[in-house]
Amino acid sequence: MDSFVDEYLPPQVKLNPKIQSKIKVSDLASHQSGLPDFDMLRLLQLNPVQPLDEVTTEMVDSILVHTSDLESLGAYQYSNISYVLLGYILENVVGSNYEKIVNNNLLKPLKMKNTFTSDFSSGISTMGYDFQNNKRGFLNWNSVIAPAGLLKSNTSDMLKFIQFLLATDDKEILRKIQKTYFKNTFIELGLGLNILRDSDNVVYAKSGDSVGQSSVLAYNKQKNLGVIIITNQARGIARHLIREITLILK
Repeated sequence: MDSFVDEYLPPQVKLNPKIQSKIKVSDLASHQSGLPDFDMLRLLQLNPVQPLDEVTTEMVDSILVHTSDLESLGAYQYSNISYVLLGYILENVVGSNYEKIVNNNLLKPLKMKNTFTSDFSSGISTMGYDFQNNKRGFLNWNSVIAPAGLLKSNTSDMLKFIQFLLATDDKEILRKIQKTYFKNTFIELGLGLNILRDSDNVVYAKSGDSVGQSSVLAYNKQKNLGVIIITNQARGIARHLIREITLILK
């Protein structure tokens, strides 16, 4: 976590010399790498239906090569490209592609049979709705940006994931994902998780939106409680409930 990303990136991924040996792996996971995010508005203009289809390895490489200053390094700034880099690192270290890594190390062991990567053909899904209440299908699997969050799942499977986090006594796993990597007066972040702390009572949570969906995952290990909310609207409904959910879990 404290190593610079340069040590683990595959040879074909090049950082601008001015930002080499500056970004730690934990900076990527806690959104403080200083790297820019993808321009979602531009992607939507290019492809209103499937904007992430426009994200290519060439686009990622161009951003990394032309980013010569990390103005927000060490400060919180949400960045999907940080998770793309984490995917590159994972693939390089494990020696496999991200999709196989997720399936073999997460979905199969936890028997998450209703969580899908590229093979999303169950036929059982809801229609999403965007901010203007227009119908929106699920985003296509794109192997480039997939590590930033393109899994399709349901509440039952995500509860299996929470149950694992609540039940595991693997101290190394818990130490890494629940350690504080960033904190200011507004937000505290673990390994991709928001940490909502009230004295010794701690809730770990993750929320997010796509163009047609909104979701939140939260759990309190001390009280053995967890919550999953998945909605088919992109207006952040689930995300906006995170504070209320925190009060329930406390």
